[in-house]
Amino acid sequence: METFLAILPLIFWLLIFVVIIIAIVRATKRSNKRRILELEEENKRLKENQNI
Repeated sequence: METFLAILPLIFWLLIFVVIIIAIVRATKRSNKRRILELEEENKRLKENQNI
């Protein structure tokens, strides 16, 4: 029982650490998707300008 109580704070901090990492990964994925869409739009515009 005493060892479990000693491990409890460690589990707590590990859980917080994992949640933070997941949040960072999701945020970067979202910004990468937005960036890809912006680049595709820019690419399309440049191709249209070349055709003129």
